[in-house]
Order: sequence, then structure tokens, then C-alpha cells
Amino acid sequence: MIGLVKTTIGKGGIELRDVPNPSSRPGRVLIKPEAVGICGSDIERYVGRLIDYQPPVILSHEFSGTIAEIGENVARFNPGDKVVCETHAVFCGHCHFCMTGQHALCPERKGFGYGVDGAFTEYVVAPPEIVHLMPPQLSFEECSVTEPLCVALHAVADRLRLKPGDTAAIFGMGPVGLLALQVVRLLGTTKIVAIDVSENIRLKLARSLGATCTTASKDRDVATDIFDHVGKEGVDACIDASGSHAALSNALEVTKRSGQILVIGQHPVPEEIPVGEIVTKQLSLIGSYSHTWATWEAALKLLSEGQISTKALITNTYPLAEWKQAFETLLNLQGVKAVLEIP
Repeated sequence: MIGLVKTTIGKGGIELRDVPNPSSRPGRVLIKPEAVGICGSDIERYVGRLIDYQPPVILSHEFSGTIAEIGENVARFNPGDKVVCETHAVFCGHCHFCMTGQHALCPERKGFGYGVDGAFTEYVVAPPEIVHLMPPQLSFEECSVTEPLCVALHAVADRLRLKPGDTAAIFGMGPVGLLALQVVRLLGTTKIVAIDVSENIRLKLARSLGATCTTASKDRDVATDIFDHVGKEGVDACIDASGSHAALSNALEVTKRSGQILVIGQHPVPEEIPVGEIVTKQLSLIGSYSHTWATWEAALKLLSEGQISTKALITNTYPLAEWKQAFETLLNLQGVKAVLEIP
């Protein structure tokens, strides 16, 4: 079968090549990916800024597909079922985190697309504990973006304490930021400021999804725009979905006293932050990572009810053979979310 493989450490080194065809085994299911999302981490590995893998490895962890085979002792699924899959390819199964559905925090966890082979290929083997049935009315394409929705939903709904009438600022209008915006809106936030580097397709989409104010940090003073929109006290919560130093610095300035700063974006280098300001403003600095089993069930319910849209984010769809064009489109900020269709 064909797979999109990261063959070397560093920049480039990605190619389509023949890879071994896996088969189901006891306690596992074999999934045929149908639609696979390109994550920002895939782009970071492509350009050499993220090195968390041992090549050769098939990339990607965002996918929906069809169950092709089930192994012995798997009772919940049947061949032909349409499914989505969490990212936790390997986990111990018996630690506190695994036993409570928090596989992302298992010390032995390995993820699809870097720890083990991922979904830019024809077949993927997965533990049934991380597989979820797709709502029948949803397409493979929109369900392929369930994983970033779960990242946003877990962060905003589980880690933050937002109340109806609160205000929020979200830094970074990539897919996770745009999905966080939709979750924040659902929770009753009245004023939502969306921030990105420049006035682009992402800020336009943010406005259509419920942002009450947008600002481009390259051209505007972000703090001034936020204070002008919500008042001089600042916002109740800031969400850093960009992983940038500028976002964290701005968040410390514009979050009101006793407010919350949620960090979803992974910062590539250690940050120096004014801890004294966190203390004297009585701020809560909160991290959020990945998602839980319950998050996936909630996300699929929200999608099936039309309360959140992943389809709105999908600006580009390509066959797997045109992967490079898809990567370059996202790298050049000419799209929001690109999905590869697997033959």
C-alpha cells in the first residue's frame, strides 16, 4: 500500500512510498482512512521546526474512515462501520489516566503520525478503546476534523471556567483557535476578540463564526483594540491557540484581574514570563493538552446537532497524491484546513 512517509530528520524528507500492509490482530481494529486532515504539527515536521519522531514514519493523526477488519475479542464494532479515531495509538491501559479516559496523559503514550505510523495511508491499526462511531448524517470530510475540535472543546469546556456574559480574546485563528471560538460562543460569551497575524481568510472566517471583534497584530495594537472593545478592565479569559511569545505577552496585559489565561498552542521554546504579574493580578495560567474519551463523544454530538461546524473550516481538499500542494497551501496561509482524500 501507499503511505506518506517522513523519511529523514529535519526539513523536507517526505515522500509517497510503498509501505507494509498491516492486518488486524487480537484486540485491535483495522481502519481504512477515507479523509485525513493536515495538522499544523504535520506542517511543522515538513519545514523542520518540529522533531519529535524517528523516521521513517507515516504522518498524520486526524482521520475518519471505515472499519475494514476486526480482531479477536473486539465486540463493539463491525466491518463497514464509519468511525473516527483518537490520537493515542499506544498506551499502557492500566494507569490512573488510562483508567479514567485520559489516555493523552499516560506516561507510555505514543501518538499516531510521529510515535507510530499515522493515517496518510490506506490502513491503520487502532485499539478499539479510542474508536468512535460517526453520526450517520456527517461526512468523512467534516469528521476528519473532529480531533482539533476535541482539542478546543477539552481546553475551553473542561479546563476553563467561563460563565454566560463573560468576555474572551483568542490568539491564533488556525483550526483550533476557530473551533475554540465556536465553543466559547456556545458557552454564552458575549464579546469575543479574535486575533491573528494579518487580515486574512482566517479573520474573515472568525467574523462569520461569531467573533465580535477581530484584529491583525501585524498592523494593529492588539491591547488597544481589546480594551476598546471590552472595556479598560480587560477580558475575563484569554486563549493562546498560537503558541507564540507575543500572544502570551499580550494575554498577560489584557486579562482582567482574577482572570484566566488558557494555553493550548505548544510553545517551541521555553518562555520567560513575569510571574510576579500573575501573582499580583491573581491570574490563573492554565495548560490544556489533547482530549479525553468523553470529549470525543461530546464533540460528535455537537457536530451531529449542528451546534459547531468543522465543515466551515475546510477550505481545500486534495487527493493524497497532491499532498505537497496541500502542505504548501497551508504553509502560505492560503487556506484554513486542508483534507487529503485517501484512495
